[in-house]
Amino acid sequence: IDGLEKQMKAAEGAITSNPGAAESTLRVPDQVHEHLLALEAGFEGEDDAPTAAMLDQMKLLRPQYEGAIEKFNDFLKTDVPSFNRAMADHKLTGVVAGEPVQP
Repeated sequence: IDGLEKQMKAAEGAITSNPGAAESTLRVPDQVHEHLLALEAGFEGEDDAPTAAMLDQMKLLRPQYEGAIEKFNDFLKTDVPSFNRAMADHKLTGVVAGEPVQP
């Protein structure tokens, strides 16, 4: 269980700097989630078209976002089934991974 939790936190860590909170309260570098929230704040309530800087930021964030989602989906596809097989070997119930996250 500890190993699965460590793998899950590593996958979540690529998405957000603080997976246990809705807002970042730790002094750690922001991850893609926090950058997307900051970018979203620039769009909120605006009637103007996005600025060139906003569009550039979106281009920079897209590969980070897609990579983080891919890492999390890999966790769902490989680590969770491996954990469930180990649990079944001990005649214990595993966990339900759910559907992969769609970018």
